[in-house]
Amino acid sequence: MVKRIVFIILILIIGFLCGILFFNFFIEKEISRINFSYSQIFLSEKKAPEEKKEKEREIKIIPFYEEIKNKIVSREATSSFLEINFPEMKTRVWQKGELKKEVKISAKGDPQEWGGTAAGLYSIISKHKIAFSAIAEVYMPYAISFYGKYYLHGVPYYQEGGKRFENVTGGCIQLSDKDSEIIFGLTEKENEVLVIDKYQDIYQPYLKKEISDFPLISAKNYLVADLDSGFVLAEKNMEEKYPIASLTKLMTAVVVAENIDLRKSIWVTNEMLRPLGTTTGLVAGKKFKLVDLFYPMRIESS
Repeated sequence: MVKRIVFIILILIIGFLCGILFFNFFIEKEISRINFSYSQIFLSEKKAPEEKKEKEREIKIIPFYEEIKNKIVSREATSSFLEINFPEMKTRVWQKGELKKEVKISAKGDPQEWGGTAAGLYSIISKHKIAFSAIAEVYMPYAISFYGKYYLHGVPYYQEGGKRFENVTGGCIQLSDKDSEIIFGLTEKENEVLVIDKYQDIYQPYLKKEISDFPLISAKNYLVADLDSGFVLAEKNMEEKYPIASLTKLMTAVVVAENIDLRKSIWVTNEMLRPLGTTTGLVAGKKFKLVDLFYPMRIESS
C-alpha cells in the first residue's frame, strides 16, 4: 500500500515537472513568434517608404532617347540604323523598323580619363575589315568609324598577333570578334548611329513657390535649367542668337578631345600665334602636349 502511494506521488511530481517544462517552452515560443511578428511589422514599415521611393523612381526614370530612337527607326525604313546603348551595354542594329541584332558591349571609354565616347547622333563614315590605330598602335578588326577618333570594333591585336584585352578603351566601343563581324555585315556606310551615354531623368513638374521677388538681372539672355531632366526653371530670350564668346574655348576643348589623342605633342609655330591674344610662355619653337594646352586655353582668352 505504501509502495503504491509513493509510486503515485512520483508520477504526479514527474507530470508536474513535465507540465512546467512544456508550459515554459510554449510561452517562450509564443513570445518569440510575437516578437518576430512585431519585428516584421517594424521592418515592413521601415522599408515601405524606401520601396515606395524606389518604385516612384522607376516610374519617373524613363529612357528619354526612346522618342528620338523611335523617330529614327521609323524613318530608316529601307536601311540599317545602329544603336550604341551604354546604360544597357548593348549594341543594336535596326532594319526596316525592326530589331535585327543585339550584342553585348565588352568595353568602352572612361570619361574620367578623357576617354568617354561622345554621345549624340552620327553616321557611319567608313568601314574597314582591319583598321590600324596609331594612338594605341594596335589593329582593330571589323572597325566602323562614326565620328572623330571613335570606332566600333572587335578585340584589338598587336602586330605580332597578341590580343589586347582591356576593361576600358580610349573611347572606342569594343565587341567580341564574332559580334563585331556580324554588326559589320549588317551595316552600311552613312547609316545613322545613335550613341546613348545615360538615361535622362524625367521628374514631376516643379511646384511654383514664391519665396521672394525675382532678382533683377541685367543680362539680355539667360537660362536656368535642371540638366538631369531638361526642365527650364527660368529663361529670358533663350531662342535669340548671340556671339558665343568664351563658349568658343569650351567647344574647342571638346572638339579636340573627341578627335585627337591628348597625349600627342605639337610644336608651336608663328602661324598659331597670329590671331589676337597672347599667352605667357607660348612661343614659337616650343613643344607641348595637347592636354597641357587645355589649361591656358580655358583659363583665359588667348
